[in-house]
Amino acid sequence: MKVRFDTAELDTLLSKVDGIEEDIMNKITPVFRTEINKIAIESRGKVPVKSGNLQNSMSTKISSSAAKLSGIIEFGGGVVSDYASIQHENEIFSHASGKQAHWLYGDDNSAYEKNEDLLIGRIEKEIYSVLEKL
Repeated sequence: MKVRFDTAELDTLLSKVDGIEEDIMNKITPVFRTEINKIAIESRGKVPVKSGNLQNSMSTKISSSAAKLSGIIEFGGGVVSDYASIQHENEIFSHASGKQAHWLYGDDNSAYEKNEDLLIGRIEKEIYSVLEKL
């Protein structure tokens, strides 16, 4: 099971201001990485735990190109991948306190939904700091 987060919507803004894309990307990349890692850590804390294999299978990957950042938070891989999807999507399973289905996305209390505005807000703040210097 994978979820991709990206900054594709920034392409329009970046294309309007020639020559500062690199400055903006240099400014937002560490912020994006930090916020994706926060989401990953929070989601890991909400993963239902039986043996710990699912929780321990979490990985993150950040990719960047000229004007796009992408973050992947993955639970599973190999045989654990199907199990991760079942646990994430099935709302009828009971979980210990603090654990839940939809730990990563898809619920008001999921790690992504709780942090989405913060992620976007932090990126916007960094972009504005570069634009203010123009």
